Amino acid sequence: MSLIGLVILLIALLVGGPVMAQGGGIYETNCNGLSEADCQILKDSAQMTQSIHSFTIPAWAIDLSLEAGPESIMVEGSGSATVVLPEFLTAWASEMPAMTSPTDYAPVISLLQQIDVAFVERLLAETGLQLTIDNAALQAPGQTLSGGADVIFKDSSLYVRLDSPTGADAWFGEPVEMTDTDREDLMQSLEEMLTQLQSEEFQESLAQMSELTGAYDEIITLVNKYISTTRNADAELMGQTMYTFTTTFDVKGLLADPELPGIVLRLLQNPAMAALDMDTEDMENLNETQVQFVLMTANLLIK
Repeated sequence: MSLIGLVILLIALLVGGPVMAQGGGIYETNCNGLSEADCQILKDSAQMTQSIHSFTIPAWAIDLSLEAGPESIMVEGSGSATVVLPEFLTAWASEMPAMTSPTDYAPVISLLQQIDVAFVERLLAETGLQLTIDNAALQAPGQTLSGGADVIFKDSSLYVRLDSPTGADAWFGEPVEMTDTDREDLMQSLEEMLTQLQSEEFQESLAQMSELTGAYDEIITLVNKYISTTRNADAELMGQTMYTFTTTFDVKGLLADPELPGIVLRLLQNPAMAALDMDTEDMENLNETQVQFVLMTANLLIK
């Protein structure tokens, strides 16, 4: 991925959440299984995250296994991390209007109109990341890799330390600088995105896609029935009392729900699906029994 691609992705990740999650946005806190007081704790914390500009992950872990026929790939890793976001960015994002529906791109357009080269260079200069990989392992056909590493991004520079078989502890650094070509490419990419989002063709597609709102709401309502949260015992972290919660998603229950096949079928056969460049011709002959069979098969594959 190019520097421009990374920058645009970073902006999307940092400000996308606040734009979609602000009061009146398209995402709401699910409080199934919680008391009113515990639900309010989650809502307050979600609101507070919009102003957070630094946070620490004391411990993270990943355990991923993929199988394709007789071959398999396994990835394991653990470590810690610290992220520092520019204060100006979180303040700026909090002032963005919220998305009121999945087809409401006005906040996105407003966001893109305010981004320029100076904004991106300041973003790179004030963003910080420290990632520690204590132990990582990759097992794939014909190869096995393991080791640890440290990654630091600070003051527009990237520093990396990799474990060495000899025990050497060497760091490698490289400044992340925007060249004149990068600046031109960035502005060109932003202008192209804005032109596309404001084009008559895209607006017509959004109008068609808005007809899917009913089906979208049906699916969200059904999915929320299978998400539940419980309040755990309080814990102490870094000298502070932390309220802990566990959220579970009953995927097998959702796939077995008798309402799901009908909802999926109505969504697939909605004429507005053509706005997503999907071939809807084959969907016309699809029936609820066929959809149910696919969902049952998927359910059997989930352990």
